[in-house]
Amino acid sequence: MDVMRLWRGLLLVCIVSAACGGSPNPPPKEDPKPGSPDPAPSGGERITGSERLGWNQSASSADELSRFRFAAYVDGSRVDLTGVECSPSGGSFQCSSRMPAMTPGSHTLELSSYYLDNGAMIEGARSAPLRVTMTGSITSADPDNRAATSQQTTADGAQLRLDAVITGVESVTSIAFSEDGFVFVGERGGRIFVAPIHEFRMGGSLASRTPAIELADVQLASPDAGGLLDIALDPAFVRTRIVYALYTVAGRDERTQFRVARFREVGGRLGERAVLFDDQPASPERPSGAIGFGPDGKFYAAFDDGGNGASRASSYGGKVLRLNADGTTPREQSGPVFAGDYRSPRGFDWHPGSGALWVADAISADAQMLRVNDTGPRLPRTPARANIQLPAGTDAVSIAFSRGTEMPALEGDLVIASGRGQYLLRLRLDKREPTRIISTERLFPDVTGPLNTIIAGPDGALYVGTDRAVLRIGSSGAR
Repeated sequence: MDVMRLWRGLLLVCIVSAACGGSPNPPPKEDPKPGSPDPAPSGGERITGSERLGWNQSASSADELSRFRFAAYVDGSRVDLTGVECSPSGGSFQCSSRMPAMTPGSHTLELSSYYLDNGAMIEGARSAPLRVTMTGSITSADPDNRAATSQQTTADGAQLRLDAVITGVESVTSIAFSEDGFVFVGERGGRIFVAPIHEFRMGGSLASRTPAIELADVQLASPDAGGLLDIALDPAFVRTRIVYALYTVAGRDERTQFRVARFREVGGRLGERAVLFDDQPASPERPSGAIGFGPDGKFYAAFDDGGNGASRASSYGGKVLRLNADGTTPREQSGPVFAGDYRSPRGFDWHPGSGALWVADAISADAQMLRVNDTGPRLPRTPARANIQLPAGTDAVSIAFSRGTEMPALEGDLVIASGRGQYLLRLRLDKREPTRIISTERLFPDVTGPLNTIIAGPDGALYVGTDRAVLRIGSSGAR
């Protein structure tokens, strides 16, 4: 890391000479060179928290740069940086990130780069210190996030409230809750955090928390595609402590592939990895898939068709699998395939009344549909009971049925997270015939940033993962 500076938009307000590790063999810290600018300007830079940190990062290629991660030291306390963006500039890269969390007052900032080598963290020397004075009221690790609270009245009179309950995260693609009071938060880049739910009832940050695991074998198809796609907890998690993860990796032919692995949680850390599935080709442009446990206690996994445009009998691509928790085929099935002929399954959930499996599938760049598959003691691979076309441009990335008494007006309705549209789409379903849509309605259309996942929480609220926060949607005043 060659230079650290502060950005206000595109305005360069401070330049500080620094030297910090930026190669697979991080160099030792060097003494300031003669003629270097003062590393700590008198009084320090006055900031509000909405600025971005910027630096020049040495790397021989974009592939080498992708190995690096970055951290800030705020008064000596280490915090992983979020929202990192880099672009090539000459023989190096111009990088920037969101500001780390800070309280009002004076602080010293230092930056470092690091990478993982067989699970070990190799960190370079810190940059020269930058002195700042926080004067604004924005002290979150996510200063660009929307207001902490928003409210909406639905068309049928329900009073809903949206709260940012977890910040200090980056591209949340999966959320899971355990029966013993923990929340699991997975980021696209491969980090999974574990924290007690009670810590976030009124909002909190994961910026300074050490992840339970950082999957070193994760490979993104692009900055906003692939990576860690989903996590799921064993139905007997309180006893087994088993966590499942679906993510993309580089295959032997360098093509993007799916990997399903399970881990054991011990003391807030994930280890004892066992790979259940591997070598399954994924779409090279936008890998999509989902995992979860159904009401029958079986493990379901959905994979896209690998970009082939057709589901082949010899592959699990474009199919939904139904398995035992250990990855074996249930005795009542002739094979692991539960349903097929999918193009790009983005997410699934089970209807709380009928138990039918609903899958959001992108059949083309402009068309998406919901495929409804019956479940139960009958053998799988029966034809879909219904195929429901979604409104054009929906871009469903995840779906969840509203359950419980938290939002009575929405109970049994399906809520879709629209990724590029950055809104939630509520489908009001007929109580007697759930595959009949009564009406559609956009919820919180002003949500900031792309949406990545949605899940019904144990409290009956809906939880949404965005690029910058975990949001909670519940009845107004019911916190």
